[in-house]
Amino acid sequence: TLRQEYGKRCAMASDDVLGSCRICCTTLSTALGGNLQKFLSHRRNVSTDPSQKVDGSFFDVCVIDEAAQALEVACWGALLQSPRCVLAGDHHQLPPTVTSADACKRGFDVTLFSRLMSMRGSESFSQMLEVQYRMHHSIMDWSSREFYGCQLVANPSVYHHALWRSPEVKMPAIVFVDTSGVDGCEEAEDDAGSRMNRGEAAIALEYACALCGI
Repeated sequence: TLRQEYGKRCAMASDDVLGSCRICCTTLSTALGGNLQKFLSHRRNVSTDPSQKVDGSFFDVCVIDEAAQALEVACWGALLQSPRCVLAGDHHQLPPTVTSADACKRGFDVTLFSRLMSMRGSESFSQMLEVQYRMHHSIMDWSSREFYGCQLVANPSVYHHALWRSPEVKMPAIVFVDTSGVDGCEEAEDDAGSRMNRGEAAIALEYACALCGI
């Protein structure tokens, strides 16, 4: 039928694209199914290259970005496609969102990245990137002290980076504001549980306007 012919041609086009690319980018969920799995299954069946038959893998290396926010069960679908892997992420930042209390009790909220970093001898297979290119050194200093053992270093290109341009503006790059007792408490924004605080937003806006000279 026309639908079957359409599906066949789409599969052929997908195989042509995947077969000619050196790098394949995908989400962790789509690494487990769809056209990619069909392509890999077909290649394993017809390949005469012994290197692709040893462990059932096809790619040389698997790289997972933001691995510290990915559940371990989500990572394995991609990891099983190659004999080597690189996990890039920061286990000191936000963890994955797990809403099931039972899943948390069973340890499913612990990422593969975090589990590996907690192992004895993890320094033998991990590398911390110490130079950051995003923020003023004062902002970096706080997070460096609190989370990274004072190891972070600001690149010269951002060392004095600030929002303000006028030399007349004399404000620190980072300010902590105690909002306790300030008008404007948390409000429920919708039925999904999102919350907002108009008072804190007003304070943040005031400081942002001052920094930008507005």
